[in-house]
Amino acid sequence: MAIGEDSFTAEDVNDTAKETCLNWFFKIASIRELLPRLYVETAILKCNNFLSKLGVQETLPRLTAMVRGIGDPLVASYARAYLCRVGMEVAPHLKESLNANFFDLLTTFRQISGDTVQKQLHIQRVEVPVYLTLYSPAINWILQCIAYRAPEQLLTEMMERCKMMANNALLLNSIMRAFRPEFVATRATDFISMIKDCDESGFPKHLLYRSLGRSLACADPPESERLTILNDAWKVITKVRNPQDYMNCAEIWVEFTCRHFTKREVNTVLADIIKHMTPDRAFEDAYPQLQSVIRKILTYFHDFSALFSMERFLPFLDMFQKDSVRVEVCKFIMEVFIKHQLELTRDPVILNAMLHICKTMHDSVK
Repeated sequence: MAIGEDSFTAEDVNDTAKETCLNWFFKIASIRELLPRLYVETAILKCNNFLSKLGVQETLPRLTAMVRGIGDPLVASYARAYLCRVGMEVAPHLKESLNANFFDLLTTFRQISGDTVQKQLHIQRVEVPVYLTLYSPAINWILQCIAYRAPEQLLTEMMERCKMMANNALLLNSIMRAFRPEFVATRATDFISMIKDCDESGFPKHLLYRSLGRSLACADPPESERLTILNDAWKVITKVRNPQDYMNCAEIWVEFTCRHFTKREVNTVLADIIKHMTPDRAFEDAYPQLQSVIRKILTYFHDFSALFSMERFLPFLDMFQKDSVRVEVCKFIMEVFIKHQLELTRDPVILNAMLHICKTMHDSVK
């Protein structure tokens, strides 16, 4: 009888196949070093289905407990991430091991401020903020596994647990990136309150606002809270001194501003971007982000009379001083204009601006 890839049970497997499979597990058990033994056994976790019906269900908690023997918290976090990845592939319904791995991860976070880790960081000359960012991919993956089809009560519990942790800025950032945007958006005010309480020495707050902005670009917060959210976020973003870091955050929040506010607020945001990116011609290193800002504005604003009368829109276009980039931006504006300006216009503001844009494209033709 032909047996499909996932259509068999342990009862369908003959004794010879079971013995061969069990022999491989015995070989793995003889590996002395914890880390390779853990990774190899995790890699063939699905083979437990050859031995018994509850093989995977019994093995996952044991492997979760094995990770606790890894002394380095960073190494342990990636071991947990890999275990969660394989667990989700083999048995996505077994959520208990995912939660256990996350709570174990929170426990090991206390080691970061301990003497052993701090001594190693000093020897290797690694700053704490840089070291903390190394945890992000592993934490993000574990949280994504937990958040998959998880009830809101569980997600809320995870959020509350992070409030009580040291280095909670890193955990909070991962939660905002991994949890459903709708979950984050409905609790945006709570997340902002948590961000304000975070210790900025370990993880910059503008990165937290960037992650929050990503969620709010996909889901809408309560209407009564939107202006407060924008003001709180921009108070932090506008204080970012590094132009690239500033632009990475501003680009995200432009979409939130365009979606929920008028040209007045968008004009204020553009003025702030010009203020930050003009000194030392910092805009030359941020053309992709600046182009993204233009695309987002034109996605939501199709009234070209209002757009071109915006005090800071044309000065913003003046920052595109590289010929190829400037022409590309003008082409995009013209495409949007042709698509949405369906009626004839005699508005001198529109005509003057479009003439300027057309001249730029004409002069680029050789």
